[in-house]
Formats: sequence, C-alpha cells, structure tokens
Amino acid sequence: MEFVEYLQDAWKVVTFDEKTMADLSKDKNALMYGLVIAIAVSLLTAIVQLFMDITPSEKGLNFVILPVTTILGTLIIYGLTHLFAKWLGGKSDFMPFYKVLLFPHILMILNIFPFDVEDITIFGVIMILVIVATAIWSLLVDIIITKVVHQLSIGRAAAAVLIPLGIIVILLIGLVALFLASAGYI
Repeated sequence: MEFVEYLQDAWKVVTFDEKTMADLSKDKNALMYGLVIAIAVSLLTAIVQLFMDITPSEKGLNFVILPVTTILGTLIIYGLTHLFAKWLGGKSDFMPFYKVLLFPHILMILNIFPFDVEDITIFGVIMILVIVATAIWSLLVDIIITKVVHQLSIGRAAAAVLIPLGIIVILLIGLVALFLASAGYI
C-alpha cells in the first residue's frame, strides 16, 4: 500500500469504518504509517507555531518536543487504555491496538490554527468549538477502535477508554493544585 492509501485508511478510521480498523490491526506496515501521520501532524503544528509570538528557542524546540511528546503521550495513554481493555476481557495485544489508534491523529490537523485566548474573537470561539468537537470525536473513534480490535462490547470499550482518561485528568488536576499550593496561590 502507498502512503496515500494509508491516509485514506486514516479517513476511514475517523469515520468509524470497523473493517478498516480490523485490517489495520493486522497490517505489518500500519505502525510505520500511523507513526508518520502522528509525527507529521505534530511537525505541522510546530510549523504553524513559527508564526506565533513565542521565543525563537521555543519555536525551535517545538520541532523536537511536539513529536516526542506525541509518541510518549500516546504510548502512556494507549498503554493504560490497553491494560483496562485487557482487564475487561480484551483479546488484542498492544501493538495491533496501538497502531490503529495512531491513525485518528489526522483529526488533529483541525486544531493547529493558533489563536489568542486573551483576545477572544469570533475565530477564537470557532476554534474552541472545533477543539472540543475534535476531542469528543476522537474519544468516540478510540472507543470504536477499542471495541473492534479488542473484540469488546461497546460498554466495556467505553470504560476501557474513559477510566484511564479520568485517572489522567484527576492526576493532572492534583498536580496543578499541588503547584498552585506550593506557589502560594491556594
């Protein structure tokens, strides 16, 4: 398969094509192309940030930090999701599951446009709505991928995706509270 065909598969995944999800989980080249898609979107984000009002060193570091955090973040989040899926009766190994979950990163192209949250304009409001819609859509896609690849019911797949996400959100809130308390804001 050519790269363009994998891009078409990414579109099929984000439009809930369960056959494509199952096929990608068995495809030996899917990991490489899924990583290319995820890293390409993070690099595109770094390119867009070149035009933002941030320091030159931050602009340069984004070309390293964004791809690395994309890969590490997906390994952690999807690793936790995989563990919960297995505990709930999932049948897949990690790698077939992980490579399919990389393809929906194509949706993140919708979130790369910069806007200033301090100066909310109509464009800013639209971008916030796009970000929220993309996040919800991505969660739904992740649930269906978990259902298909791990061969779970929709309820168990939703639990496998949402429980680790809830744990991560609680930990992040705790870290922010700890930081604010140590800085004397609380």
